[in-house]
Amino acid sequence: MKKIILQRFVHDKVTFGKFNLTWLKEFPDIYTIELPWNDNKNDISCIPQGIYNCKPHNTKKFPNTWQLLNIPGRTGILIHS
Repeated sequence: MKKIILQRFVHDKVTFGKFNLTWLKEFPDIYTIELPWNDNKNDISCIPQGIYNCKPHNTKKFPNTWQLLNIPGRTGILIHS
């Protein structure tokens, strides 16, 4: 199990973010573009800023991704390109 730190840079129509992955030496910072904040509603909102556990996730539909765990009110959140 790994931990990530998610920081947010909020705009009206989009949410920019930065994951800090201190354990991933070749890419310690990864920048994101997500949905705008809409009270953490499923499928229409980005997730809350915070520190999350994550684990590798590899399925036929979503190969080589990471799943974020213990997000309040949300499940199935994946880091993907």
